[in-house]
Amino acid sequence: MKNLLIVLVIALAGGTLYYMAQQSGKQGYEPNGALEYVPADTAVFSGQLHPFPLRDYLVATANNYQNPSSIPLDMLETPQERFFYALFEQYASQLKQPDEFIKSFGLDNRVEGYFYTLGLIPVMKLQIKEPAAFYGQLDAAEQSSGWSHTVRKVGELNVRAYELDDESGDIQLLVSDHQGWLTMTLAFSGQDPVTLEQSLGLKAVENNLTQTTLLKDIVKRHGFLSESVSYINHQTIVAALTKGEGLMGQQLTKLAELSDASELQEIRTAECQQEMAGIAANWPMTVAGLTHMSVDERHADMDVRTVIESNNSKVMSALQSLRGFIAPAASRMGDSVFSVGLGLDSDNLAASLNQVWQEMMTPQMQCLPLAAMQSELSQANPAMLGMFSGMAQGAKGVSVVVSGFELDEYGEPKSVDAMVSLAVEDPQTLYAMSASFLPQLAGVQLPADGSPIDVTDMLGLPPIGNVMLAAKGKHLVLYTGSRSTELANELGVVDSIKPNGIMVMTADYKKVFTPLFDVMEAMGEEIPPEIEGMKDANMKVLFDFDVTDKGLVFDTRMAAEAE
Repeated sequence: MKNLLIVLVIALAGGTLYYMAQQSGKQGYEPNGALEYVPADTAVFSGQLHPFPLRDYLVATANNYQNPSSIPLDMLETPQERFFYALFEQYASQLKQPDEFIKSFGLDNRVEGYFYTLGLIPVMKLQIKEPAAFYGQLDAAEQSSGWSHTVRKVGELNVRAYELDDESGDIQLLVSDHQGWLTMTLAFSGQDPVTLEQSLGLKAVENNLTQTTLLKDIVKRHGFLSESVSYINHQTIVAALTKGEGLMGQQLTKLAELSDASELQEIRTAECQQEMAGIAANWPMTVAGLTHMSVDERHADMDVRTVIESNNSKVMSALQSLRGFIAPAASRMGDSVFSVGLGLDSDNLAASLNQVWQEMMTPQMQCLPLAAMQSELSQANPAMLGMFSGMAQGAKGVSVVVSGFELDEYGEPKSVDAMVSLAVEDPQTLYAMSASFLPQLAGVQLPADGSPIDVTDMLGLPPIGNVMLAAKGKHLVLYTGSRSTELANELGVVDSIKPNGIMVMTADYKKVFTPLFDVMEAMGEEIPPEIEGMKDANMKVLFDFDVTDKGLVFDTRMAAEAE
């Protein structure tokens, strides 16, 4: 039962954070029927502050949803597991029919939604047009699973209550609607009645989010669109854990008293309060928001940026010195089947990681849990990395770009159009060093003018095309295929390999899956139901990781086209 509760909380939090990160205008920070119920010190928040074009988004992305793998409900052990799985199947099976989905779940074509916490209690709110339709989905899942709700009265509001813990009945999932908002939250035995009313939208929070500039500040700080903002407040969590501050701290204290747990006392010492607060001040928040959004019935294109904020200038400076060069082609979403780029300055690797390690080791912590962590870290001195980085001196990054591929009737590679490039200050020196480890290349000179040599037979590569090796400017490039030849020549005119990132990955679902499905159909093989939904997928994705003076930055872009 505990595992089910953990899964439910994660599903409420993680699923909603993922959903809100994709959503999208007036300024949405003022009272709107929901934000007044969000406490200013909430530890976790994710809000769709302006109505998101849900129907347009579903229409544009309908071809990209996979059919869920069906599991017989009688294989699941508890009614609760069967209920949530049945509800998920109802949800997933209708995504390819946007109008039916919206009608069946009682939603509107444009929606707002929020996830936040009241102390430890997760709350999810979503604008609802027809509550009866949503309850009908719950009723269908109840009928399939054998799990049912009771009606609980909170003030004048009728609330559906689902017992999550059969043994004690201490934990309930509550579902209700009030003034056009659907609410899902958890309730615990002994819970403060005021907190319960606040979670259900019956009583506003005195010090709420509309009375602060926090959301505006996050948007301004990171250049987000005002449509959607999410954050995790590390400082609030640390203050609750170490000092018992705020509603979360009060709830943690009460839970510790009820369970006779001693863990909290270990970190509520003066040393832990000071040292953990210092760490939280250096890493205050994780924030996320949209930097671009364009959605209509024909396409959906969105960029989501997540930043783990840092005020530790020494660590940020050390990590930024790791940044290397990624080939431009590896960052162009949609130009290739897939690509991967890793920018890493080998000359700075050992010094940078050692600087980070030194920062983590000083000062010597007095808080027992932190001191134990330092003791473990002391065994992982990164100084020995200097030996490795010396072997790749001058290397700044590696990029792999697959522009195309063909499979024969047996599913084996017939041809490949791909490039592997290594950014390096002196390609000739690196080649000479590499050739000393490969007897096949012994005595083979690499032209300094950028002319390629055919290494297909030398390296014993499969017959997928002529594989060429060349020094193109400040790049050592291995490539095959017409498009990759063009990309290799482009690198030859790139004079600078100044740092431009740490990691990037892109993929074009259609280019990846179409050849695979064509071969399977030609061979008369049945497409597994787990991936059958990807047959008509028309989506491109990009993931990028970098380090800036603001912190650790993760960018995710998704672009989908309707057929």
